Amino acid sequence: MTCETRAARPHEFWRRHRRSGLVLSYALPAAVALRTAIRPEAPHAGTVLMLAAAVVVLTPLLLLVPLDRLVANDRVRWLFFGWDLAGIIVVTVAVWLDGGADSSYRLLLFVVIAHAALAFPPGGTAGVGLAAVLAYGIVGVLGPPADLADSVLATVALVMTTAVGAIASQNYLSLNRRISEVAEVATMLSEHDGLTGCLNHRTFYDRVTRATRENAPEVPLSVLVLDVDDFKSVNDEHGHPAGDELLVRLGDELRSACRAGDAAGRIGGDEFAILLVGTDERAARQTVDRLLSRISAGLLPHGATVTIGAATAPSGTPAQRLVADADAALYATRRAARGPSAMREARSPARP
Repeated sequence: MTCETRAARPHEFWRRHRRSGLVLSYALPAAVALRTAIRPEAPHAGTVLMLAAAVVVLTPLLLLVPLDRLVANDRVRWLFFGWDLAGIIVVTVAVWLDGGADSSYRLLLFVVIAHAALAFPPGGTAGVGLAAVLAYGIVGVLGPPADLADSVLATVALVMTTAVGAIASQNYLSLNRRISEVAEVATMLSEHDGLTGCLNHRTFYDRVTRATRENAPEVPLSVLVLDVDDFKSVNDEHGHPAGDELLVRLGDELRSACRAGDAAGRIGGDEFAILLVGTDERAARQTVDRLLSRISAGLLPHGATVTIGAATAPSGTPAQRLVADADAALYATRRAARGPSAMREARSPARP
């Protein structure tokens, strides 16, 4: 999976969670207003209604929170944890004002716990749930008198809801991790060659195209194209598993030769390519020499050799042209060597 994709996931998750929180921050005060309209004689109904109105007025301020910055610093959980704790405090005050632990507003505590279970791992969900239980217990002990049996039953229900929420959170977390792993594998398979681990043909060309667009014109780009000499004979004499082993070793070597920003790809059956960002013709030649030296020392099985073509051009050169020039240099070297087993290299500047 690309870094961009991985980074986008937490941002989108917390954006969705903020939207759900905003909905609840309007829906719960609306429920309070509806109950007040039905039961205007409820204790401190006006004060509770003003409390609900304050929540509605203050909720839009959450839209001003720099969510992306908090996600980048891994502090976003504290924002939503504080948000849920603030919700518990507001609901607890409403319960207290509405007559104590018997108030029907205690049902709103279950909503806050459910909201926490959607966002936090089991520990965070348990923390929010226990805060709700503690707050409700304080109302039951210090608040207006309430029916003991009903208060105990409500407390047990809150504890059970917290436990169920924590279990659901753990299941959701496990499922989300599994989905992420499958998505990463699928993305990797779609971008990489399954045998060698190098980028596949499409992704390599995409990477070259991106490099030509994102780098300044004065930044040189070099592409090396490598082809195994007489690869068919390796398959014919030693079998296809031997040919696969050869390609795997060559792919490993090319990937190890890449720096940050470079890329190695398998663009054909036994044809590979390397993108070297910020590498001029001289530096590209040094890379070619190092590769040829290692291969000539017996890096590849069955004494296999390669032919390398290189092309260097400024950023902005079309990717297809840059790779094509390196490929043309490869075949020019092979023709000049007058033998498919020759191990040579050529350098060819990209066409203007």
